[in-house]
Amino acid sequence: MQLLGHNCLQLCSQTVAVVGKIGCGKTSLVSLLARLTEFSSGELLINGKDIRTFEPAELRSSMGLVTQDAFIMTGTIKNNVTLGREGFEGRALETALRVSQLKHDLAKFPKGLETSVGTRGFTLSGGQKQRVSIARAILSRPDLLLFDDATSAMDAQTEENFWKAFREELPDAICLIATHRVKTIEHADLILALDEGRLTEKGTHAELIALGGLYKQIYERQKLEEEFAPKEAA
Repeated sequence: MQLLGHNCLQLCSQTVAVVGKIGCGKTSLVSLLARLTEFSSGELLINGKDIRTFEPAELRSSMGLVTQDAFIMTGTIKNNVTLGREGFEGRALETALRVSQLKHDLAKFPKGLETSVGTRGFTLSGGQKQRVSIARAILSRPDLLLFDDATSAMDAQTEENFWKAFREELPDAICLIATHRVKTIEHADLILALDEGRLTEKGTHAELIALGGLYKQIYERQKLEEEFAPKEAA
């Protein structure tokens, strides 16, 4: 994957968004940052430090990863959020539920947080699964957050509410958002537009709209599609 023309991407106390068509390389970049895939050339830097200098276990313990296919295990909703981690009751849990928008779902569950979900969360909607995964990821306020199409199953209003709450609660988080939904990333500090694994454009939302290239094409097409998009199932 060729990024920035010189094979270097640095994340430093900011939100970097990666957008492009399906198959453009967004998920590959997330895998590299999570050390799920190794690389031999170029650099991926976190606060100026090459991620290859971190032990994979050390790196993953300080990050939160949310993918499109949310992982849900058999057990209660609370257990799926905390994963048995101690010390995350009270305010920390309440904040994670509020920011992820999962708090609004609890009234729909017969036992709230103690409601049991089946294998792979078959009792939950796609959006609810993603909200559980997001609450899990932000519960410990990790140093690095990776979102790979993490809100793709949410309706537009819920997604907007989540990102607003996220920016307010975690304004200094190092965050990479990989998505094909441009509306998700308008407030990102830096946006990278990928095409077939190569960087074609970079800048803020306003800068890329003014550029009139790939990013603007995707943005305008999705604005039209949103008008006819179905709402999230309850």
